[in-house]
Amino acid sequence: MDASDPRFDSHLNDARNGFLRSDIKGWFLGVGYCYAVNPPVFGSICAGPIPFFRLSITWLVRYLRRGRATGAHRYLLVTSKNIPGWVYSFIAGMLELCVCSTVRKIRSQIGRGVA
Repeated sequence: MDASDPRFDSHLNDARNGFLRSDIKGWFLGVGYCYAVNPPVFGSICAGPIPFFRLSITWLVRYLRRGRATGAHRYLLVTSKNIPGWVYSFIAGMLELCVCSTVRKIRSQIGRGVA
């Protein structure tokens, strides 16, 4: 639909008069009632993380383009002094767990099964 379509003016007038907002509100509340959930909580769970995800991806891309380290663990290991050995062991274990989990998930997704 483009601006020359007569339906475009109708939709534009609906938006100006608040009909679009009331339709969206009705749909949103209807979804909440349909699934027997609190609509604001349902909406915040569904849409709430989106801005944080976008910000984190933007931050990650910016740091990777600049060639900077992105992990707090790297910062801790490089700049700190007198760190107990168990902290190094804990970080190494977390990294190993992440790598193993990622490899298993990738292998299962491509059909080779779990290693």
